[in-house]
Amino acid sequence: MRSTPFIAACALAATMSAATAQDIQPEQAAFRTGFSASKIETFAQVAQRVAAMRKETMTRYFEVEDDAARRALIRQANAELRAIVIEAEGLTLDEFERINAAARTDRALNRHIARSLKALDADG
Repeated sequence: MRSTPFIAACALAATMSAATAQDIQPEQAAFRTGFSASKIETFAQVAQRVAAMRKETMTRYFEVEDDAARRALIRQANAELRAIVIEAEGLTLDEFERINAAARTDRALNRHIARSLKALDADG
C-alpha cells in the first residue's frame, strides 16, 4: 500500500477541465505517452467513476467531526477507489496511476482525457 492516499492521487480526475486547445488525434496521444487510445478511453471512464465517488466521500468527510472517523472514512474510500479501478476491464491499477501521473505534466494527454470525459458526459 502506498503512503500517499490513493484518493489524493485521483484529484486530477475530479479537476479535469474541458479540452479547449488544439485537437490531437488519439494515435498521436498514444505515441507520446506510451498508452494506447483504448487505455486512455478506459482511464477516462474509470476516472469519471472515481471522481463521483471522491466527491461523495469528501462531502461525508466534512460532515464528520471526529478525526478517527475521518481516517476510517478515508481508509474505506481508498479501498473502494482501488476496487473501482481493479474491476475495470482493460486497465490495471498501475496503469491508472501512471496515466493519472502523466496527465499532470503531459498537456496533450490531459486534453485527450478531458475530451474523453466530455464525450462521456454528453453520452450520459
